[in-house]
Amino acid sequence: GAGRVGAGGGGGAGGRGAQGEAAGHRAWGAARARGPEGGRGRAPLGEGLGGGRGGLAARLVRGLRRAGEGAGAVRALLGGVAGLVTSPGVGPPPGAARAQALARRPDEAGVARLRVLLAHDDSEFRVLAASGLEFHPDPATVDALLDALIDPVNKVRNVAERSLLAMTCVFTEESHRRIAELLDHPVPLTRSPAARLVGAAEIGGLSGRLAQMALEDDEWLPRVWSSRALGELGGSDNLEVLEQVATSDEKNRVRAAAVEAIGELRAERSEEILRAVIESDQDEGVKQIGRAHV
Repeated sequence: GAGRVGAGGGGGAGGRGAQGEAAGHRAWGAARARGPEGGRGRAPLGEGLGGGRGGLAARLVRGLRRAGEGAGAVRALLGGVAGLVTSPGVGPPPGAARAQALARRPDEAGVARLRVLLAHDDSEFRVLAASGLEFHPDPATVDALLDALIDPVNKVRNVAERSLLAMTCVFTEESHRRIAELLDHPVPLTRSPAARLVGAAEIGGLSGRLAQMALEDDEWLPRVWSSRALGELGGSDNLEVLEQVATSDEKNRVRAAAVEAIGELRAERSEEILRAVIESDQDEGVKQIGRAHV
């Protein structure tokens, strides 16, 4: 739709098409900002598309008319909007939408079904279940998603991690205990999200275990995420660990993570450490991260 307007769909010649495209953008932004009934707030895409003076279509038409655009520009823009709203690529996939709907049911039946699906033989069902459970944050959901962090399929673990990061406010002491166990899991792609959760949930009691991971883990990815988590936890002891990682780890990505954590800490010695790294590190990417935080 925007392409048609830009190509002169507004009915004029020369710069008229570009003006129509700009007017369409302005009308779209104004309509979205006013919300479905003319009030402030962002309405879901397509809400009230037809519906009278308050509908999205009517607001777009009025916006274009105020900008001086003709009927051709209006038709072109509305054609594009209608195509976007009905496109199968817009919004969550049908399976994900159904999983979210189950999680949002007022009773426990939908959530119970999703928890069962987390153990399904088909990993795609497990992915959908982990995604949907994000919308039902409670300690029982946390327990189920922590189980999913040991799933053999990487995508399931990634989605479970994302959902857990959205509900750290409902973590309990039992959640912290289970995360501590996952820090010692033999699979590095399970240890890494566990370390990330420690930082996101600010579980200060696990800072010593994170420090050990940042300095000693055999795999570089857990060292990255434990370094970042130490930065989120803060503290002078953690700064000393991060300095050691930033100046001695053999992997540039790990050093970069430690440098970024030091910069975000903004501790008294942060700038001193960063300047030393900028001077001595042989990797330009690490140097750039240091410069960005000085």
